[in-house]
Amino acid sequence: MEYLHNDYHCQVAPSSMRGSLTVCVLGFLFPFIIIACSYVYTIYYVRQHNPTIITINRRTNMRRDMIILKRVLIILTLLTSSAAPHALFPIAYRILGSLPTCYLSVIFQHIKSYDVLKLRETTSM
Repeated sequence: MEYLHNDYHCQVAPSSMRGSLTVCVLGFLFPFIIIACSYVYTIYYVRQHNPTIITINRRTNMRRDMIILKRVLIILTLLTSSAAPHALFPIAYRILGSLPTCYLSVIFQHIKSYDVLKLRETTSM
């Protein structure tokens, strides 16, 4: 953690590889593992506690499981892809010596426009 004078608050410094990796592991890897383990256990439990398995039902269940697996993989991919800036900014900082300001300005503009929209919503109510 580092106090950033320009931002007036404490956060993980973008130049800190160790801090960014900690954020990635705690914020993205643990939820990913928990979701994957929950899904695997649920499939295992359903398979073990179903006493009558008919071939037509088996095929239907396998199709359903594959659809669910694809959807879970899409969700997990989106979850892990949201961690990309935390992984890429420290690497870019190490290589370039500073953060690419063009990307940061785009991100901050989106944040500001989102804040303006939220402000308009709260004042119009």
